[in-house]
Amino acid sequence: MINPPQGAILAVGGGEWKVVLGKVVINEDGAVENGKPGISTVMTVRLSADCRVIDEATAALFLGGLKEYLSQPKLLML
Repeated sequence: MINPPQGAILAVGGGEWKVVLGKVVINEDGAVENGKPGISTVMTVRLSADCRVIDEATAALFLGGLKEYLSQPKLLML
């Protein structure tokens, strides 16, 4: 539950090692090659937002930007 004056609550879970597929690569011939499976740290992030304060599209953009910064921390140094 979100109580005023809060507009949103961000819940960040701990990182866990999981088996994930590698990136999908398109070779020079245009064929799709699946990446090899590997181990990566995966974490969950949830955002509960009050739609009277924050639009759902804006909340989704925020989560997308947060994902980019967390997956590529070098971007924070620019």
